[in-house]
Amino acid sequence: MIDLDIKEQIESHSVISFDIFDTLLLRPYMASGDLFRHIEENKSIKGFAKARVNAEKTAREKSSKEEVTLEEIYNQIEPKFSSIKNDELYYEEKLLQINPKAKEIFDYAKEKHKKVIIISDMYLSKSFLSNVLELRGYNNIDKIYVSSEFGFSKNTGHLFGIVKNDLDIDSNEILHIGDNKHSDYEKAIASGFGAYLLKSPRDLFFEKDERVSEFYKNHRKNLNISIILSIVSYIYSLDEKNYWKILGYKYAGPAIFAYMKWLTNQLKTDKIKNVLFVARDGYTLQKVFDLYNQKNDFVTSYVYASRVFDILFNLNYKQKIKEDPDIEGMSAITNIINSYRYEHPILQKETPEEFEYCEAGDRFIQKHISIYSELAEKKKQSYREYIQPFIHCDKIAVVDTSSIYLSSQKFLSQFCSELGTQVYGYYWLNPTKKKLGNEKYHFKTFQKSHKWEFSNWGVMEFFMTAPEPPIKDFQNGSIVYKELSSMEKQRINVYPDISQ
Repeated sequence: MIDLDIKEQIESHSVISFDIFDTLLLRPYMASGDLFRHIEENKSIKGFAKARVNAEKTAREKSSKEEVTLEEIYNQIEPKFSSIKNDELYYEEKLLQINPKAKEIFDYAKEKHKKVIIISDMYLSKSFLSNVLELRGYNNIDKIYVSSEFGFSKNTGHLFGIVKNDLDIDSNEILHIGDNKHSDYEKAIASGFGAYLLKSPRDLFFEKDERVSEFYKNHRKNLNISIILSIVSYIYSLDEKNYWKILGYKYAGPAIFAYMKWLTNQLKTDKIKNVLFVARDGYTLQKVFDLYNQKNDFVTSYVYASRVFDILFNLNYKQKIKEDPDIEGMSAITNIINSYRYEHPILQKETPEEFEYCEAGDRFIQKHISIYSELAEKKKQSYREYIQPFIHCDKIAVVDTSSIYLSSQKFLSQFCSELGTQVYGYYWLNPTKKKLGNEKYHFKTFQKSHKWEFSNWGVMEFFMTAPEPPIKDFQNGSIVYKELSSMEKQRINVYPDISQ
């Protein structure tokens, strides 16, 4: 939505002028020099970024003009980097994107039949910039004034004078729109132009969130952070009022992407192609992993391997009673009793509505252990038929987020061992190998190598967990879900915004 102020200013001027960089077009970086670092990293040409910056500095020092050209810059670069000029132009053309707010203003000016011109301080050529603008939908521009063509810049105000003389109109008939307070606003006004400061998404993002600004100051050398923050600032400028969407872009996206990039590297090292993402925490992880690995031949699946299955299929509840009789133990017994209550006539007749203590529930299960064992084996066989189609290789990866007991990995291992398949676990949080039998299993953890923590793990689960209810049971080859709580309903409701 265009502000009323800019509409009124456009309507009161006959010529509307636009800056290009950080106004009409945006680079996906927090700093323009990051383009050179990106090229250096992608093309594995060590030293290019520093050489490119130094070449531009030297070219400006040697020039008698206020602006230099790209050719003059590359005339000063080390010979081994001279061929990168075409790559730089390629990256600029591919990466420069529309600033939607500026495009809306541009279209409004054209709609009002205003003469639209460009005034830009840039070493790139007029023909190149004209082509990129047209490719991005900025059509029917009346004139383009680029500092590299004239040797004068907006920064000194001299380029504004050239524009005024060339158009042969009063400078107060021209409204200039740009993001730079000095060259696009103050110098435009000093030259007699009207001026409107259209802050870049980056500057708006910094103003709205001091934590982002401080974070960037501490990580200026990190190219990944530069790109991520630039993307987030872009989204924020479009939809700053959507709290859940911004939360997803600022925190969930970068965190999950980092984890999945780490996972990709581990799987390549371990030579594993068959990857199982465990419900529910693996839901979003799989989506990000698949997007990141479109050119790799991983076979991924989203599978149900809840720890409640271990309790139901293996009647594995004794350890829970020993560790925590009041909560974990009682929960395990309740799951078993409620799951099988109506599966056998004796259980249907004799099962009490509730048990006050763990001991009472344990005694009842043991009294009917032969019935429970028979029913559990049928349930296990049904699950075996469910899970086997997902297991394709002699090694598979099980991906989860946080696990102390490696519950899903241990549970799946019993089925995989029947097929001669080894199970490797990959986790964000670091389970201990020194107890609980974990030392018998192959697993790696992301946090161990990266030292990145969330003080409230519930936040991370909120970001990753599937938009479906918690798992209650597995019956006849299908998942049985628990009834949705009010919190689960709210999470499912906001998940589409976060997941973007």
